[in-house]
Amino acid sequence: EDKEAKERLLKELEKILKKVEEKEREYKERMSRGIDGSLVVSASGYAWPLTSSSTLTACFGADSIHKSGHGALDIAAPDHTPVYASKEGTVVYSNYPGSMASYSKNITDDGQCSSNGGCGNYIRIDHGDGIVTQYCHLYTNSITVKTGDTVSQGQHIGDVGSSGCSTGSHLHFATYYNGTKFNPLQIVDPANVTNPGRCN
Repeated sequence: EDKEAKERLLKELEKILKKVEEKEREYKERMSRGIDGSLVVSASGYAWPLTSSSTLTACFGADSIHKSGHGALDIAAPDHTPVYASKEGTVVYSNYPGSMASYSKNITDDGQCSSNGGCGNYIRIDHGDGIVTQYCHLYTNSITVKTGDTVSQGQHIGDVGSSGCSTGSHLHFATYYNGTKFNPLQIVDPANVTNPGRCN
C-alpha cells in the first residue's frame, strides 16, 4: 500500500511540475515579446523603446521615400504613445519640453526635409559605451527630460508624435557608435510589433 501510495504521489508531483514548467515557458515567451507591457531587453542590454503595439514602417537603409538612405527605424504608433529610454545614460540633447508642432506633412522626398525641422522634437542619450540613441518626432510638449539629465533604462522620456519632417505619427529611432549611424536592430529586438520581420 505504501509503495502504491508513493507512486501515486510521485505521479501527481510530476504532473504539477510539468504544469509549473509550462507556465514558466509561457511567462518567458510573453516576456520576450513584451506582451505584458514590459520593456524587452535584448542580449546587448538595450531595450525596444515602446511597450505598446506598433508597426515598422521604414527600415535602416534606402527605400522608395528615403532615397539617399534612412539612418534609423521608423516605428509607427498612435500619438501620445509613451517612449522609453533604451538604456541608462546621459541626455546629451533635448529640446525640452519640445514645443514644435506635431502634425502630419506630405513629404515625398528627402530634399523637402532639410528645411522642415528634420527630427522635430527629439532627444539624444549617450550610454557611455560609445553608443548614442536618438528619439525623433516626439509629440508637442511631451519631452520629460532635459540636456544633462541622467536617465534610467525604461524611463519615460516623451511621447510618439509627428513633429518635424514626418508623414505621420511615429518614432524615428536612430543609433550611433562613436558618431557613426548603424542599424538599431543590431542592439534591440522588436517587441509588440505587428510586422517583426519587416526589416530583416
